[in-house]
Amino acid sequence: MRGPEAFDLLQALNTGHLGSLTTIHANNAEQALTRLAHCVLTANVGLPHRSTREAITLAIHLVVHLARLDARRVVTEVVRVRRYDPQVDRFLVEPWPSEGMVQEGATV
Repeated sequence: MRGPEAFDLLQALNTGHLGSLTTIHANNAEQALTRLAHCVLTANVGLPHRSTREAITLAIHLVVHLARLDARRVVTEVVRVRRYDPQVDRFLVEPWPSEGMVQEGATV
């Protein structure tokens, strides 16, 4: 995802097309959401700043961040998208799985 095609993805996700996967370049999971919002705005469809971010929180449930370490790509962060807070203009995310959830082979 690099530009205005983000609007098409967001529209599809918010009209019942469940289960999608895309990539976007960002420094961390939260910044990926902000970058997605910026890409949507490049479509110049007149969607307001706040509406764009609220639509993203309705469509995107998890963000997985990968980084290159020692010539390998590794998962560095997985977050659940909780909501957009317009008062501080930030996406509110939480680590996933959250406390109390158990992953196979892991203790929490």
